[in-house]
Amino acid sequence: MLGAAMLAVIAIAALRFGREHSLDLDRLEPRGRSVLYGSLGLLALVVVSRPSLWASVAGSVIWLAMMALVVAGGVASWRLWRAL
Repeated sequence: MLGAAMLAVIAIAALRFGREHSLDLDRLEPRGRSVLYGSLGLLALVVVSRPSLWASVAGSVIWLAMMALVVAGGVASWRLWRAL
């Protein structure tokens, strides 16, 4: 129940952020948008697959690598947005 409530709050915050910054998202070049949306999609995959990946050492390393890609994509998108 608490997990569902937290996901609902995150979804509402994401929708609000998208509405408030829709012009900024539209001004990003296509590469920047695809990196941003790809990072968000990978973040969803990382969150969903955490329990099964943390069951083994190799899975933990893969999970950490995917999380590093999420952070790198977020930083790259933020830098492109700041350059507007």
